[in-house]
Amino acid sequence: MALLTVGVSSGVANSGTGTVSTLDNLVSAAGIGSPQILSVQGSTGTALAIPVSQASTFAVIASTAGFTVQPGNTANTTPWLSKIHDGTNPFVLKATAPTTGDQAIVVAISPNGILAAGQGTKATSNPVVIASDQSSIPVAGDVAAASSDSGNPLKVGGIGHTANPTAVTDGQRVNAMFDKLGKQVVVGSVRDLKTDATATTSTTAEGTILAAVASTFLDVYSFWASNTSTQAITVSFRDATGGSVRFGMLVPAGDVRGWSCSESAAIKQTTVNNNWTTTLSSALTSGGITTTILAVKNI
Repeated sequence: MALLTVGVSSGVANSGTGTVSTLDNLVSAAGIGSPQILSVQGSTGTALAIPVSQASTFAVIASTAGFTVQPGNTANTTPWLSKIHDGTNPFVLKATAPTTGDQAIVVAISPNGILAAGQGTKATSNPVVIASDQSSIPVAGDVAAASSDSGNPLKVGGIGHTANPTAVTDGQRVNAMFDKLGKQVVVGSVRDLKTDATATTSTTAEGTILAAVASTFLDVYSFWASNTSTQAITVSFRDATGGSVRFGMLVPAGDVRGWSCSESAAIKQTTVNNNWTTTLSSALTSGGITTTILAVKNI
Protein backbone atom coordinates (compact mmCIF):
# COMPACT_ATOMS: atom_id res chain seq x y z
CA MET A 1 0.00 0.00 0.00
CA ALA A 2 1.50 3.34 -1.09
CA LEU A 3 1.51 6.27 1.34
CA LEU A 4 1.91 9.89 0.36
CA THR A 5 2.56 12.42 3.12
CA VAL A 6 2.58 16.17 2.55
CA GLY A 7 2.53 19.22 4.73
CA VAL A 8 0.06 22.04 4.16
CA SER A 9 1.17 25.58 4.95
CA SER A 10 -1.11 28.55 4.26
CA GLY A 11 -3.30 26.39 2.03
CA VAL A 12 -0.37 25.25 -0.16
CA ALA A 13 0.70 21.62 -0.32
CA ASN A 14 4.39 21.19 0.47
CA SER A 15 6.40 18.00 -0.16
CA GLY A 16 9.24 19.07 2.10
CA THR A 17 11.80 19.24 -0.70
CA GLY A 18 9.75 21.33 -3.12
CA THR A 19 6.51 23.17 -3.44
CA VAL A 20 3.40 21.69 -5.02
CA SER A 21 0.85 24.34 -5.78
CA THR A 22 -2.24 22.19 -5.47
CA LEU A 23 -3.22 18.77 -4.19
CA ASP A 24 -4.27 17.90 -7.75
CA ASN A 25 -0.67 18.34 -8.90
CA LEU A 26 0.55 16.18 -6.08
CA VAL A 27 -1.84 13.34 -6.93
CA SER A 28 -1.17 13.46 -10.67
CA ALA A 29 2.55 13.69 -10.20
CA ALA A 30 2.66 10.68 -7.89
CA GLY A 31 1.40 8.21 -10.45
CA ILE A 32 0.61 5.65 -7.72
CA GLY A 33 -2.13 3.04 -8.32
CA SER A 34 -4.82 1.84 -5.92
CA PRO A 35 -5.06 1.00 -3.12
CA GLN A 36 -3.30 4.04 -1.64
CA ILE A 37 -3.71 6.47 1.24
CA LEU A 38 -3.00 10.17 1.27
CA SER A 39 -2.16 11.47 4.73
CA VAL A 40 -2.56 15.25 5.05
CA GLN A 41 -1.43 17.23 8.07
CA GLY A 42 -1.95 20.96 8.35
CA SER A 43 0.50 23.34 9.96
CA THR A 44 -1.76 23.62 13.03
CA GLY A 45 -1.85 19.88 13.54
CA THR A 46 -5.18 19.25 11.75
CA ALA A 47 -5.00 15.69 10.51
CA LEU A 48 -6.91 13.08 8.53
CA ALA A 49 -6.20 10.33 6.02
CA ILE A 50 -8.24 9.80 2.85
CA PRO A 51 -8.09 7.86 -0.46
CA VAL A 52 -5.89 9.68 -2.94
CA SER A 53 -8.72 9.57 -5.48
CA GLN A 54 -10.74 11.85 -3.20
CA ALA A 55 -7.95 14.29 -2.32
CA SER A 56 -8.14 16.91 -5.08
CA THR A 57 -9.09 19.79 -2.82
CA PHE A 58 -9.72 20.57 0.82
CA ALA A 59 -13.35 21.20 -0.08
CA VAL A 60 -13.68 17.62 -1.24
CA ILE A 61 -11.86 16.41 1.87
CA ALA A 62 -14.17 18.26 4.21
CA SER A 63 -17.35 17.16 2.44
CA THR A 64 -16.47 13.49 1.94
CA ALA A 65 -18.90 11.26 3.82
CA GLY A 66 -17.42 9.94 7.03
CA PHE A 67 -14.70 12.59 7.37
CA THR A 68 -14.48 15.35 9.93
CA VAL A 69 -11.59 17.79 10.05
CA GLN A 70 -10.52 17.95 13.71
CA PRO A 71 -8.15 20.43 15.34
CA GLY A 72 -4.97 18.80 16.45
CA ASN A 73 -1.83 19.77 18.29
CA THR A 74 1.87 19.47 17.85
CA ALA A 75 1.94 16.33 20.00
CA ASN A 76 -0.59 14.66 17.64
CA THR A 77 -2.63 13.38 20.58
CA THR A 78 -5.88 13.75 18.61
CA PRO A 79 -6.54 10.50 16.67
CA TRP A 80 -6.45 10.77 12.91
CA LEU A 81 -9.64 9.83 11.09
CA SER A 82 -8.99 7.61 8.08
CA LYS A 83 -10.44 5.90 5.07
CA ILE A 84 -8.76 3.09 3.17
CA HIS A 85 -9.64 2.72 -0.49
CA ASP A 86 -9.29 -0.42 -2.63
CA GLY A 87 -9.74 1.52 -5.85
CA THR A 88 -13.53 1.16 -5.83
CA ASN A 89 -14.85 0.96 -2.28
CA PRO A 90 -13.84 3.12 0.68
CA PHE A 91 -13.41 1.29 3.99
CA VAL A 92 -14.52 3.26 7.03
CA LEU A 93 -12.72 3.12 10.37
CA LYS A 94 -15.16 4.37 13.00
CA ALA A 95 -15.97 3.97 16.69
CA THR A 96 -19.61 3.04 16.15
CA ALA A 97 -21.45 -0.17 15.30
CA PRO A 98 -21.30 -1.26 11.63
CA THR A 99 -24.24 -0.40 9.38
CA THR A 100 -25.59 -1.79 6.14
CA GLY A 101 -23.26 -0.93 3.28
CA ASP A 102 -20.06 -0.74 5.34
CA GLN A 103 -17.18 -2.47 3.59
CA ALA A 104 -15.25 -5.22 5.39
CA ILE A 105 -11.54 -5.21 6.07
CA VAL A 106 -9.98 -8.68 6.12
CA VAL A 107 -7.31 -9.03 8.80
CA ALA A 108 -4.89 -11.95 8.75
CA ILE A 109 -2.71 -13.01 11.68
CA SER A 110 0.87 -13.53 10.72
CA PRO A 111 2.01 -17.14 11.28
CA ASN A 112 5.22 -15.69 12.71
CA GLY A 113 3.26 -14.37 15.69
CA ILE A 114 1.99 -17.70 17.02
CA LEU A 115 3.63 -20.95 17.99
CA ALA A 116 3.52 -23.94 15.70
CA ALA A 117 0.54 -26.25 15.98
CA GLY A 118 0.95 -29.62 17.68
CA GLN A 119 1.99 -30.90 21.08
CA GLY A 120 5.04 -29.44 22.74
CA THR A 121 6.54 -28.45 26.06
CA LYS A 122 5.08 -25.62 28.14
CA ALA A 123 7.77 -23.27 26.85
CA THR A 124 6.87 -23.97 23.21
CA SER A 125 3.09 -24.31 23.49
CA ASN A 126 0.32 -21.74 23.29
CA PRO A 127 -1.15 -21.34 26.79
CA VAL A 128 -4.82 -21.91 27.49
CA VAL A 129 -6.27 -19.87 30.35
CA ILE A 130 -9.70 -19.64 31.92
CA ALA A 131 -11.65 -16.47 32.64
CA SER A 132 -10.50 -14.37 35.59
CA ASP A 133 -13.89 -14.77 37.29
CA GLN A 134 -13.89 -18.56 36.93
CA SER A 135 -12.02 -20.52 39.58
CA SER A 136 -12.05 -23.88 37.82
CA ILE A 137 -13.09 -25.67 34.65
CA PRO A 138 -16.36 -27.57 35.23
CA VAL A 139 -16.28 -31.26 34.41
CA ALA A 140 -19.41 -33.36 33.94
CA GLY A 141 -20.31 -36.77 32.65
CA ASP A 142 -21.92 -37.25 29.27
CA VAL A 143 -25.26 -38.50 30.64
CA ALA A 144 -27.35 -37.19 33.54
CA ALA A 145 -28.72 -39.39 36.33
CA ALA A 146 -31.97 -41.20 35.48
CA SER A 147 -31.16 -40.93 31.74
CA SER A 148 -30.45 -43.76 29.30
CA ASP A 149 -26.80 -44.78 29.41
CA SER A 150 -24.47 -43.89 26.54
CA GLY A 151 -20.82 -43.05 25.89
CA ASN A 152 -17.70 -44.74 27.21
CA PRO A 153 -16.89 -45.50 30.87
CA LEU A 154 -14.11 -43.73 32.72
CA LYS A 155 -11.49 -45.31 34.93
CA VAL A 156 -12.27 -44.62 38.58
CA GLY A 157 -10.16 -44.49 41.68
CA GLY A 158 -10.47 -43.85 45.38
CA ILE A 159 -8.52 -43.61 48.63
CA GLY A 160 -6.72 -46.51 50.27
CA HIS A 161 -7.47 -47.01 53.97
CA THR A 162 -6.23 -49.24 56.76
CA ALA A 163 -8.79 -47.70 59.15
CA ASN A 164 -12.24 -46.20 58.77
CA PRO A 165 -12.30 -42.61 57.48
CA THR A 166 -14.25 -39.81 59.13
CA ALA A 167 -17.97 -40.26 58.56
CA VAL A 168 -19.85 -37.78 56.38
CA THR A 169 -23.43 -36.64 56.79
CA ASP A 170 -26.36 -37.67 54.61
CA GLY A 171 -26.14 -36.18 51.11
CA GLN A 172 -22.45 -35.19 51.28
CA ARG A 173 -19.92 -36.28 48.68
CA VAL A 174 -17.63 -39.13 49.72
CA ASN A 175 -14.57 -40.86 48.28
CA ALA A 176 -14.61 -44.47 47.13
CA MET A 177 -12.83 -46.68 49.67
CA PHE A 178 -10.09 -49.20 48.83
CA ASP A 179 -7.76 -51.30 50.93
CA LYS A 180 -3.99 -50.85 50.81
CA LEU A 181 -3.73 -53.28 47.88
CA GLY A 182 -6.26 -51.39 45.77
CA LYS A 183 -9.18 -53.77 46.31
CA GLN A 184 -12.42 -51.82 46.67
CA VAL A 185 -14.20 -52.10 49.99
CA VAL A 186 -17.83 -53.00 49.32
CA VAL A 187 -20.60 -53.80 51.80
CA GLY A 188 -24.05 -55.18 51.14
CA SER A 189 -25.82 -52.18 52.60
CA VAL A 190 -25.29 -48.92 54.43
CA ARG A 191 -24.69 -49.64 58.12
CA ASP A 192 -27.32 -47.10 59.14
CA LEU A 193 -29.98 -49.07 57.24
CA LYS A 194 -29.37 -52.34 59.03
CA THR A 195 -31.68 -53.31 61.86
CA ASP A 196 -32.14 -56.28 64.20
CA ALA A 197 -34.38 -57.46 67.04
CA THR A 198 -34.68 -60.30 69.57
CA ALA A 199 -37.79 -61.72 71.28
CA THR A 200 -38.57 -64.67 73.55
CA THR A 201 -41.87 -66.57 73.64
CA SER A 202 -43.32 -69.85 75.00
CA THR A 203 -46.93 -69.65 73.76
CA THR A 204 -48.66 -70.12 70.43
CA ALA A 205 -49.78 -66.48 70.33
CA GLU A 206 -48.41 -64.49 67.39
CA GLY A 207 -45.96 -61.90 68.63
CA THR A 208 -44.00 -59.06 66.98
CA ILE A 209 -40.27 -59.57 66.75
CA LEU A 210 -39.38 -56.64 64.43
CA ALA A 211 -41.48 -53.45 64.50
CA ALA A 212 -42.71 -51.74 61.32
CA VAL A 213 -40.91 -48.73 59.81
CA ALA A 214 -42.94 -46.15 57.89
CA SER A 215 -42.73 -46.36 54.07
CA THR A 216 -39.99 -48.99 54.38
CA PHE A 217 -39.50 -52.65 53.51
CA LEU A 218 -37.71 -54.75 56.16
CA ASP A 219 -35.91 -57.45 54.18
CA VAL A 220 -34.63 -60.31 56.34
CA TYR A 221 -31.18 -61.78 55.61
CA SER A 222 -30.48 -63.71 58.83
CA PHE A 223 -32.26 -65.27 61.83
CA TRP A 224 -31.72 -67.95 64.44
CA ALA A 225 -33.70 -69.47 67.31
CA SER A 226 -32.49 -70.94 70.59
CA ASN A 227 -34.73 -73.58 72.23
CA THR A 228 -34.24 -73.92 75.98
CA SER A 229 -37.24 -76.24 76.40
CA THR A 230 -37.43 -80.06 76.33
CA GLN A 231 -39.69 -79.99 73.25
CA ALA A 232 -38.90 -79.75 69.55
CA ILE A 233 -40.68 -76.64 68.25
CA THR A 234 -41.36 -75.19 64.78
CA VAL A 235 -41.05 -71.41 64.62
CA SER A 236 -43.04 -69.66 61.84
CA PHE A 237 -42.26 -66.14 60.56
CA ARG A 238 -44.78 -63.74 58.98
CA ASP A 239 -44.07 -60.32 57.38
CA ALA A 240 -47.30 -58.79 58.73
CA THR A 241 -49.55 -59.58 61.65
CA GLY A 242 -51.99 -62.26 60.48
CA GLY A 243 -50.18 -62.57 57.16
CA SER A 244 -48.95 -65.64 55.33
CA VAL A 245 -46.02 -67.64 56.70
CA ARG A 246 -42.91 -66.55 54.80
CA PHE A 247 -40.53 -69.14 56.27
CA GLY A 248 -40.21 -71.46 59.28
CA MET A 249 -37.71 -73.70 61.05
CA LEU A 250 -37.79 -76.73 63.34
CA VAL A 251 -35.68 -76.19 66.44
CA PRO A 252 -34.84 -79.36 68.44
CA ALA A 253 -35.01 -79.33 72.24
CA GLY A 254 -31.99 -77.68 73.82
CA ASP A 255 -30.60 -76.69 70.43
CA VAL A 256 -30.06 -73.66 68.14
CA ARG A 257 -31.06 -73.38 64.49
CA GLY A 258 -30.84 -70.55 61.98
CA TRP A 259 -29.65 -69.39 58.59
CA SER A 260 -28.00 -66.38 56.93
CA CYS A 261 -27.53 -65.08 53.40
CA SER A 262 -26.06 -61.99 51.78
CA GLU A 263 -28.08 -58.83 52.17
CA SER A 264 -28.66 -58.70 48.41
CA ALA A 265 -30.36 -62.13 48.67
CA ALA A 266 -32.58 -61.18 51.64
CA ILE A 267 -36.16 -62.38 51.92
CA LYS A 268 -38.17 -59.40 50.72
CA GLN A 269 -41.00 -58.08 52.85
CA THR A 270 -44.20 -58.02 50.80
CA THR A 271 -45.54 -54.61 51.84
CA VAL A 272 -44.10 -51.52 53.53
CA ASN A 273 -45.29 -50.33 56.96
CA ASN A 274 -45.52 -53.86 58.36
CA ASN A 275 -43.88 -55.80 61.18
CA TRP A 276 -42.37 -59.28 61.36
CA THR A 277 -43.92 -61.79 63.77
CA THR A 278 -43.19 -65.27 65.14
CA THR A 279 -45.55 -68.09 66.08
CA LEU A 280 -44.71 -71.38 67.84
CA SER A 281 -46.20 -74.67 66.70
CA SER A 282 -47.16 -75.53 70.31
CA ALA A 283 -46.90 -74.05 73.76
CA LEU A 284 -43.90 -74.93 75.87
CA THR A 285 -44.21 -76.51 79.29
CA SER A 286 -40.78 -75.27 80.28
CA GLY A 287 -38.16 -72.97 78.91
CA GLY A 288 -38.79 -70.88 75.82
CA ILE A 289 -37.76 -69.93 72.27
CA THR A 290 -35.49 -66.91 71.88
CA THR A 291 -35.38 -65.67 68.27
CA THR A 292 -33.07 -63.05 66.71
CA ILE A 293 -33.71 -61.53 63.28
CA LEU A 294 -31.49 -59.32 61.10
CA ALA A 295 -32.94 -57.13 58.35
CA VAL A 296 -32.03 -54.25 56.06
CA LYS A 297 -34.27 -51.27 55.36
CA ASN A 298 -35.22 -50.72 51.71
CA ILE A 299 -37.66 -48.53 49.81
